[in-house]
Amino acid sequence: MGGDVDLCERLESCGFFQTYGRQEGSSWRGFVACYCMGPLVDRCARRVLGLRHGVEPAPEIMPSGEAIS
Repeated sequence: MGGDVDLCERLESCGFFQTYGRQEGSSWRGFVACYCMGPLVDRCARRVLGLRHGVEPAPEIMPSGEAIS
């Protein structure tokens, strides 16, 4: 690992990140770190929908594709 950070190019327009990206708690921080700024950027369901289909999911849809309950 070279120390490079995979930063999602959609952070500024991502409803999930804008709404939940700064939540307290280690689980939230770890989730955001992996999907929004880390190794799972390419697996973010929100990003895939946006890039492939031009769809911006509701903020309550997590990068994993599941709805926040």
